[in-house]
Amino acid sequence: HNNENPLGPGRKVLTAMDAALSDGNGGRYPGSGGLPEALAEAGGIPQDYLMIGNGSTQLLRTCTQVFTSPTKQLVTGAPSYEECTQYANNIGHPVEEVPLDDDMMLDLNAMADASQGAGMVFLNNPNNPTGTLWGADAVGSFIERVRSESPETMIVVDEAYHDYVTDPGHATQIPRALADTHLIVARTFSKAHGMAGLRIGWVVAHPEAISTMRQWHMG
Repeated sequence: HNNENPLGPGRKVLTAMDAALSDGNGGRYPGSGGLPEALAEAGGIPQDYLMIGNGSTQLLRTCTQVFTSPTKQLVTGAPSYEECTQYANNIGHPVEEVPLDDDMMLDLNAMADASQGAGMVFLNNPNNPTGTLWGADAVGSFIERVRSESPETMIVVDEAYHDYVTDPGHATQIPRALADTHLIVARTFSKAHGMAGLRIGWVVAHPEAISTMRQWHMG
């Protein structure tokens, strides 16, 4: 389920890495290195809606840290990507794992039921490790229901496998995250881009959510 890309980074990536390291900066902590600017330009996303992390792992842990609490549970599917669940368990925050349905799909209705009063709901779409996918309409309806019934709950949609999807009914939730203060979309360079060892992840969220995350993330 870790799904490292056996091909690794492409030739253009390796060439860019060689150029970046040839000036001796490989021995220094990197900072962002212009990545936020490049992502913003490529995706048409304002920079203050972006945050870079040490892989999406760091960002998912930050979300779990700041949006759940001993009285505000994490809601997730089971099985699904386990990072948020493991971290919540480590810090003593309650977790409600909602079983998949008979078709190995995340049970969106049951997850929405469980999300009422939750601190955060984690939706991995496509889901890891099952590989099942909910289309954009279903995900949008799920988000709207959670936002209506539990408006303070943060929704995190992990799109780590977005680049592999061929289903025409799928679409990223990034445009919705630009307008919704309680929606975060996580992405990673570890899968389709083959850069798991470089540890590069990013999220798109409203500046209000980014600010809340950054207080812990940069602490």
